[in-house]
Amino acid sequence: MTINYSIIIPHYNAPILLGRCLNSIPQRNDIQIIVVDDCSLQNYQIQLKLLENSLHHVQFIYSDKNCGAGAARNIGIKHAKGEWILFADADDYFSSSFIDSIDAYKSSNADIVFFNAKSEKSNNDRTNHLNYIHSLQNKDSIRHLLRYSFGEPWCKMVRSKLIQENNIAFEECFIHNDTKFSYLVGFFAKKIEMAPSIIYIVTKQPRSVSQQSSSKVLEQRAIVFAEKNNFLKTNHIKYFDWLMMAPLWDGIKTMDASFIKKYFSICGSYNFNFLFITKKFIVYIFKVLCLKFTRRPII
Repeated sequence: MTINYSIIIPHYNAPILLGRCLNSIPQRNDIQIIVVDDCSLQNYQIQLKLLENSLHHVQFIYSDKNCGAGAARNIGIKHAKGEWILFADADDYFSSSFIDSIDAYKSSNADIVFFNAKSEKSNNDRTNHLNYIHSLQNKDSIRHLLRYSFGEPWCKMVRSKLIQENNIAFEECFIHNDTKFSYLVGFFAKKIEMAPSIIYIVTKQPRSVSQQSSSKVLEQRAIVFAEKNNFLKTNHIKYFDWLMMAPLWDGIKTMDASFIKKYFSICGSYNFNFLFITKKFIVYIFKVLCLKFTRRPII
């Protein structure tokens, strides 16, 4: 039996939400579901074992060390057998139209197929999570944007051959571990397709690491996006990720002189000098103001 899809789900201390995610995936012989537990605490592992015993079609892998979602996804990739690879977070879930939507593209000759998603907030307010298709008129421009701005691993299916042939992996850092993976698959993909159908529901959990603004988080964010923009510039790709400016803005708002100095040092190590950063930051502030008043995404 050909395995068409491998769905990789990193898990840490959320067995109940994981159960919801797994129940949103149909049981089919051509779907491989891999859950990689990132060394959850013992009481959660007990619940996870109960879940495993009730879902015999799901492959559970247990890591003996907590290394983060990036490392967990890399473990999943090593065990993936599907022609296409998809990712999900344990606290999210798939839409009711998920399987019909991806089946429509399983014979595609693209390397990546991008789908849509929507957010489910704690107050049950649902809004479109991705605005790319509505933000640009030119289809080629949208494709270019998706290759390099869509940093999340979910809501797209990637041909496994593309990952293997280019040795693409997730970074094993505590924040934005999916950024490099996403822009590398976008860079190496020869052809991509876009599907407007919503296949994924994003849930916003409190105290997410990516939403924190400690100096450690800001420093890691600066490194990730300075490296990304340096890669794009080196490969003559006309795209600049404005998230590189966000840590500087946070540092200025908190008047953290030590971090601001560190930020410019990080950018300098990736060939971005003080004058370049200053000019970009002025534009960034303008974009932030536009976003505040128009609700248009920063691109």
